[in-house]
Amino acid sequence: PRMARIGLREEVKRRDMSDYGFAEPVSKLLTLGDLREEREWRDYTDLGIGMEHVPDLCRMIEDDDLYEADWESPEVWAPVHAWRAVGQLRAAGAVDALLGILWRVEDGDDWVGEEVPAVLGMIGPAAVPKIAAYLDERLHGLWPRVTAAHALAEIGQQNPEERDDCVAVLSGCLEDYAAHPPELNAFLMSYLVDLKAVEVAPLMDKVFASDRVDISVQGDWEDVQIRLGLLDERLTPAPEYEWFPELPLLEPFLPKPKTTSKRQWRAEQAAERRQKDKRRAKRKRQKKARMKQRKRKK
Repeated sequence: PRMARIGLREEVKRRDMSDYGFAEPVSKLLTLGDLREEREWRDYTDLGIGMEHVPDLCRMIEDDDLYEADWESPEVWAPVHAWRAVGQLRAAGAVDALLGILWRVEDGDDWVGEEVPAVLGMIGPAAVPKIAAYLDERLHGLWPRVTAAHALAEIGQQNPEERDDCVAVLSGCLEDYAAHPPELNAFLMSYLVDLKAVEVAPLMDKVFASDRVDISVQGDWEDVQIRLGLLDERLTPAPEYEWFPELPLLEPFLPKPKTTSKRQWRAEQAAERRQKDKRRAKRKRQKKARMKQRKRKK
């Protein structure tokens, strides 16, 4: 339960690496440290890690104490190393552990949000049924479900033979659009577009017509049709994509809280990146719309 996790995090105390109870070679992941400067994933089999170590890797992925360690310590990065390792091993036995940490996305853990979908994509078809069940469960919350949907898109892209199954799960979830938050509908359609799911266009049209879509995610129905190759250009002027366009102007003047933990640092980085990405996407759409309007006038 979520409250139990919160209580556990509040009681966490700093431990020595030897106290985590991991044997070699998995214990080596406690010492590898910061990944922010690494552009490519290292090969964890070079450390002697194999399928027989998946249970310990899963335990490391789920260890609350590691996530709450001092963000400048090497062990705070151990769960990231662990989930990268199970991805490289394509370990289907790690799916439950990976889905079990998606709740951390709501706490601002950008690493979980960005990397766990890719890891599940590496694991591939074996992960689809459990991800589908997770996505259908509303109690998991918006952003964990969005992350699960992202994982399905990753599986479909990394494993083309599974593309149809992933589209079926995503579109099946979208069928319940009236009960979803507009953001979830928008992301479901965004991932369907990533899979080039032209066959789902009639359902997408219906969802947009219901006004149950957050258009700040990927634009309106005309934008989506252009991405799907169903339209060459917009037929109407582009809408205002951001609900609060004045907010970015205020951001430099707002007080910023002091970062005291890795979780807080991740949350701040994730929020800043999302705002930048939205502003960049908005500028591109507006520029493209202006250029097309000028061509029509000529």
